[in-house]
Amino acid sequence: MSSSRALRIFPSSGFELIEKDKLIDEERLPAYYPEKYYPVRLGEVLGERYQILGKLGFGTTSTVWLARDLQTDAYATLKLYVTGAERGRELNMYKRIEEAISQTDHPGRTSCIRTLLGSFQVKGPHDLQTTNLILSVSRPEIFPAFEEAQISHPVPRKVVDDNRNIYTTRPLNLCNGLPLICDFGAARTFEEAGTPGEDVMPDVYKAPEVILHMKWDRQIDIWNVAMVVWHLLMGEPLFKGRSPCGTYQDDRVHMAEMVALMGNPPLEFTQRSHMSRALWDENGR
Repeated sequence: MSSSRALRIFPSSGFELIEKDKLIDEERLPAYYPEKYYPVRLGEVLGERYQILGKLGFGTTSTVWLARDLQTDAYATLKLYVTGAERGRELNMYKRIEEAISQTDHPGRTSCIRTLLGSFQVKGPHDLQTTNLILSVSRPEIFPAFEEAQISHPVPRKVVDDNRNIYTTRPLNLCNGLPLICDFGAARTFEEAGTPGEDVMPDVYKAPEVILHMKWDRQIDIWNVAMVVWHLLMGEPLFKGRSPCGTYQDDRVHMAEMVALMGNPPLEFTQRSHMSRALWDENGR
C-alpha cells in the first residue's frame, strides 16, 4: 500500500478502563446486539487506506469514525453499518444526489450537503460483510486538535474481550457554521409510496402521520423542517417522546406532547388511522 503519511501509533495505556457492567454509548441503545457491530480499534486501517483516529458518534444502524486517508493525507468520515442494516438505500440516495448535483451550478450543491467519497466492504468477526460509506468532512481545521488529543489524552474505553473494545465518543470542539444535510439512511424519494409504519424520520422529528402509521407523502418534510429549525434555534427538540423511565421512544408520550401544545388533531385526521382508537374516542377527544 502506497502511503503519503506514516501510521499514527495510539497509546496502549494511560486511559480509563470502564467496568464491564457499565453500559456506554451504543450499548445503551434498546436494540443493541454487539455481534452486529464491527469491532473497530483505534489505529486500524480499513479499506486499505483509511486509518481510524477516533469515534464521532453511534446509532442503531452504524457507528461513525474520523479517519485519515493515508494516500491523500485528508480527513474523512467512515460510517460503519451494523450487519443487516438497510445500507443500500443510503448509498443509492447519495448516488441520486450526486447525479442531481452534477446537473446544477447552484452554490449550495457542495456547501450544504455532505458528499459521498466512496464505499468499501469490511468483514467482521462472524464473516458477515458490510458495505460502508466514506463521507467528506466539513471544517477540517478542527480535526488536528481532535487527532492529537487522541494521543495525549486517550478516551475512556471498555475492553469487552480480546476482539472488542468499546470506545467513548470524544466531543468535538465545534464552531459556528452552516448546518449540513447528511445521514440519508431513512431518506425516501418523492416517487416512493408512503408505506404506513415505515421508519422514515428520526424519532424526535416524527410527524403525526408517521407515529400513527398513516400513509404519508412529501408533506411530512414540512413538519420535519420545522422540527429541525426549532432544534437548531433552541438547542433541544420540541418533542422528545421518551418513556417515563427515559430509556426508549414512546409514541403515546410523543402524541401527548403534541396534543398538550397544539390541542387535539381534527377528527378527519384521526379517522385515517386505526391506531387513533387507542388515543382518542370516536369524537376525536
